[in-house]
Amino acid sequence: MRVIDIRPVVAGGLVSCGLLVACGKVAGDSEEGRVVGLSDAGSDAAAAASDSSTAADALPYLEVDASKRTDATVRVEDMSACATRTPCDCDGDGFADVACGADAGTLKPGDCDDLDPLRFPGQGFVMDPPPPGHDGDWNCDGIEEVLPAMPPACTRPPNVCLVGERGFSGRGRCGEVEDLRECGHDPLQPSGCGPLLVGQARRPCR
Repeated sequence: MRVIDIRPVVAGGLVSCGLLVACGKVAGDSEEGRVVGLSDAGSDAAAAASDSSTAADALPYLEVDASKRTDATVRVEDMSACATRTPCDCDGDGFADVACGADAGTLKPGDCDDLDPLRFPGQGFVMDPPPPGHDGDWNCDGIEEVLPAMPPACTRPPNVCLVGERGFSGRGRCGEVEDLRECGHDPLQPSGCGPLLVGQARRPCR
């Protein structure tokens, strides 16, 4: 992630900017709105979608670094299949159904949905919508954690533009496709830095 110091240095009528390199923090940091793990769509995509009036269907879809449903993580729809699978671990994710208790044997405990191999203790962010009848608590900790909250503020005192910081435009639900904004140079903002519309992505949660 690039961080650009935008404190103006006036020389001959021009404003210069110093470049710094910094590392982003991991998900769960206290700074609201920070998104990590989003694939870089490149400057061309950012420039093409920076206008807030860009039509939604023209925005590029940006992948999120989060788990997605695959052929190997399909929910068990026919519970009768559990009779021929590992006891207490119908979905085969290595975690025992919470209902098993002491019968779990050597399996790791705490699976809150033994029919879904995507849902287990310690699961990271998942970008797919939760299945019908379930919330977005993919890691079975009893809390639906949505990433992130709101678009990034983009500036940090003294006048540092957090170029590359990303956040969703609204307060959507798990798995919903939303507009994504990225901090960059915006002459319409007093600071010269703001959240530019760069694309769309599914909001992950865990």
